[in-house]
Amino acid sequence: MDTLQSKLSSKNQTVIPRQIRHKLNLKPGDSIVWSLIKTGDHYQTLAQATPLNWTQASQGIGHHTWGDIDIPSYIQNLRAEWPH
Repeated sequence: MDTLQSKLSSKNQTVIPRQIRHKLNLKPGDSIVWSLIKTGDHYQTLAQATPLNWTQASQGIGHHTWGDIDIPSYIQNLRAEWPH
């Protein structure tokens, strides 16, 4: 894990270290998502570059959820359980 330090200015601004900007491919105007994670008595932050296209970034998430289930048959069986 890369750990680098930056200061917070009087305007609550900071500069993202060059090494991290390069690894995340951040450019001026890009957005960053900040997450605050509590572990015990301490907080940690997680910063992620916001994807330009959320659809592409989330494509394939959960693809393993259904495994080898035949989805059309599963849906037909569920519909057969509905009251008529």
